[in-house]
Amino acid sequence: MKRRLHMFLDETGQDTRGRLFLVAAVVIASDRLDATRVKVRSLELRSKKTHKWSRSSRARRAAFLEALDGGMDFTEGVFWRSFGQGLDYVGWVAEMVAAAAGQVAPYDALTVVLDGGNWSEQERVKAALRSRNLPWRKVSEGRDEGDPLLRLTDSLAGYLRDRQEASVPAYPGLDSKLISL
Repeated sequence: MKRRLHMFLDETGQDTRGRLFLVAAVVIASDRLDATRVKVRSLELRSKKTHKWSRSSRARRAAFLEALDGGMDFTEGVFWRSFGQGLDYVGWVAEMVAAAAGQVAPYDALTVVLDGGNWSEQERVKAALRSRNLPWRKVSEGRDEGDPLLRLTDSLAGYLRDRQEASVPAYPGLDSKLISL
């Protein structure tokens, strides 16, 4: 049986002008996409989190994190990397995609969905995958407002940023599932 994966990416930190930039990637087996979307939507409804991370109240963020802490199975992996000084945002996203893809290999096909990624960003991601001889099927853009899996990735990126800035408590069950690259 072929192992087909989807990788959803989001970044945070462009507003810091290079002080902090963080990329998160959630990897899900293609045959589990629909069930995972339903699960994430259920956790969003239970926690009353209806917006992007940055537009959600602290109370709703905490409720969503508590729901994730005990209610999500990230079988294929959630990866993240924090980048230091500089402004090579597109290069860092491409580097993160290639690093996360390398962690979940071997696989037969990879579809990468970039939150708001434009054509230039997609091309750099493709080049990064090619340079490492990692197979991929498609690199495309998505909008987190319309996809629960991109909203999940947005929330995890926001949580990780908040953790780095020490503005939220730790969720040990969730933290143990997040793999730093």
